[in-house]
Amino acid sequence: MKMKVKITKILIGLLFTSIFQSQYLSGAVIMAASGSRDDIQAAVDYASDGDTVIIPAGTFDFGSGRVEIYNKLIHVRGAGITQTIIEKTGAGYDDRTMFWVFMPYKKGGPIFSDMKLIDTNGPYEEYSVDNRTKGIVLGTGCWNFRVYNMEFEGFGESGLEAQEYSGAEEYEWKQQGIIYNC
Repeated sequence: MKMKVKITKILIGLLFTSIFQSQYLSGAVIMAASGSRDDIQAAVDYASDGDTVIIPAGTFDFGSGRVEIYNKLIHVRGAGITQTIIEKTGAGYDDRTMFWVFMPYKKGGPIFSDMKLIDTNGPYEEYSVDNRTKGIVLGTGCWNFRVYNMEFEGFGESGLEAQEYSGAEEYEWKQQGIIYNC
């Protein structure tokens, strides 16, 4: 009898896990041509809910640009922390974030994994725009996001930030997610 209860609990756990994961396992795999900001943005723009965007191995310079992900439940994945390295060498007020995610019309979350993000703009200084860079900003509506197997280095403001904008409470746009092995 105890064995039957254990097996039932395991099967129920697997069922819930597969339901949660299904939005990410059923999609296409899209290879970014490189780790440049433009190539990653092109792959993200092409992706649909459930797809995985793969950033190849290499060290890449984002310069002063950022990748914007708007209302897409996708997985952005590198080749590994020591293999996919993206550096931000330029910054300005409008583009100081490397990855900016905004999900106001979906209750879901993106996944980021297996890469290293580096800010080379120096330490944070109050009232200075040039060195207040951020790695990943998970904006309004990012429910159940996951960030894992990532490394963040040298960011003047934050490597990873989950934020809500004013008025978010009205629409129940709350951030929640899992961050591990970072």
